[in-house]
Amino acid sequence: MTTLRLQDFTIRRATAEDSPFLWRMLTFAASMEGHADDVARAQSDPDLRLFVDDYGRESDLGLVAVSGEELLGAAWLRLGTGKPSPTKVWTESIPELVIATTTDARGCGVGSALLTSLFALARYPEIALTVRDGNPAVRLYERHGFTTQRRITNRVGGVSLVMTRRSTHERQALMHEHFIDVGTGRRLRYLEGGKPDGPPLLMLHGVHLRADYFARSIAPHLAQDYRLIAPDLRGHGGSFFSGEPYFLRSFAADVVALHAALIHEPCRLLGLSLGGNVALQACVQAPGIARALVSVDIAPFVNREGVERLARAQSMLPESFASRSALFDFFHLAYQAVSRAYVDELLVHMWKQDEAGLYVRAYDRRVWELPLEPAVTELANLAEAARDLTLPILLLRGEQSDILTREGAARFLAMLRDGRVEEIAGVGHGLVHERPAECAAVIRSFFGT
Repeated sequence: MTTLRLQDFTIRRATAEDSPFLWRMLTFAASMEGHADDVARAQSDPDLRLFVDDYGRESDLGLVAVSGEELLGAAWLRLGTGKPSPTKVWTESIPELVIATTTDARGCGVGSALLTSLFALARYPEIALTVRDGNPAVRLYERHGFTTQRRITNRVGGVSLVMTRRSTHERQALMHEHFIDVGTGRRLRYLEGGKPDGPPLLMLHGVHLRADYFARSIAPHLAQDYRLIAPDLRGHGGSFFSGEPYFLRSFAADVVALHAALIHEPCRLLGLSLGGNVALQACVQAPGIARALVSVDIAPFVNREGVERLARAQSMLPESFASRSALFDFFHLAYQAVSRAYVDELLVHMWKQDEAGLYVRAYDRRVWELPLEPAVTELANLAEAARDLTLPILLLRGEQSDILTREGAARFLAMLRDGRVEEIAGVGHGLVHERPAECAAVIRSFFGT
């Protein structure tokens, strides 16, 4: 087959008559080769056969890609009944995705087109899939909003990833990318979306992350009420890397300039981890910038042990990782205090694949190379300066956090004129990723609309 273009194939609904092709695609998805004996093996496997047996049920939803008379690939969702087995992750409300293309159709955009079309039709709260660890398709799934939740032993004794995608299919268009110059050599990337005429909500991410972290977590839960703006902080993502030390006051200067250029009124200000202290510093440097502030799991009084845990992991980092598995294994060992799902989500934003296929940082490593004494002094000065702030401030922490402890939150709260604290039970520093709807409800209640 010659190279395919999008106009060379069409996508239609899969029907019961497509079952023979679905069986063949299932063998590809299960790392077989699509031969007749592979199909027979799949049909006799008690777990695999559940994906195609009696296809055409009322709850089945599938698509096939077609070029002329030739079938190129298929993607379908199937709900399960009864108790999930260790190698299937569907339930009665969460379907499992199967997707595969023929050998000749790979790398031609068929898989991506199938996923986009299928998600436009699907109306489930969540979609699950399993994929072998190290499969290049993992990157495709991540681009379409899937995140790794856990690892399982698959039917042949290897390791597979369980990935899920929340039903915010519109989130890929929820926040659009822009760039803005906020000073000589200071070019920031930012995302904007939500309700265009809603009250502005400026969201600042944590260290190593980027604005997309919000788009994949809490933004879909706030988009109906607020105009959302989220920059990549300097030294992160698509924003400029600075030759100067990454002090809070430098991050805050960029935020103040961005606010002046885009918002023109006191905004709601939301800061996650590092972004929380940056937001607080911005309020000190420009007192009229915000009408209310939510600082997520951070304050000037951070837990030294938690920060040292992060610093130790940074000090051990190599310049690159040869494989995705090596990257994930390293971080799962280093970040044992937080959930594996949260770590997997972090890595989507923290690391990227370069042209040589190596996994390298998507942030400036010098973010961590601050002179210790000036950094400590800056935090102490920030805490003192916060005494004069009159805007309402909410500290939103994870109950199990080792970054912002209850003692640290209470200490800072006692210094504020108008402060309060809320906890999300059963989670740590990754509360925004792990409990986005719950966090959004607290934030919305505090900010108002």
